[in-house]
Amino acid sequence: MPDDFVKVDDRAIKEFQQKVERWCRVAPEEVKKALKLGGEKVRAEVQFRHLNGPKMPRGVGDPNNATLAVRTGRLKGSIALRVMALESGKFSAQIGTNVPYARKHEYGLEGMPERPFLRPSIEKKRPEVFDTIAKAFMESYGK
Repeated sequence: MPDDFVKVDDRAIKEFQQKVERWCRVAPEEVKKALKLGGEKVRAEVQFRHLNGPKMPRGVGDPNNATLAVRTGRLKGSIALRVMALESGKFSAQIGTNVPYARKHEYGLEGMPERPFLRPSIEKKRPEVFDTIAKAFMESYGK
């Protein structure tokens, strides 16, 4: 085992899971609010980093730093966040668009190179989103 490897106590993990489950049951509105705050960070990254130009040259794609120029603003304006309560006290946050051509940019279809705007935003903001949710958890856990 490497020296920097930290073994996590299974009991501590179970206790943390129980606290999170309790938080979801006791303060569902706080959970939704925390997920929405985290999701808004991703949405802002998508809209202002990847969908705010300059336009990538024809035939060029960049899986991490793609930027798409805004012509009509349809794609940029369609980025939506949805927070839902699922069965058994669990919650989900989804971010996406309903614009048909978005998939072509995100995955590079029909001869167009990959120019993702959702996936890199989620990856970049993941630590900040988890931090936001953890802070909300700590603030509201005592309620």
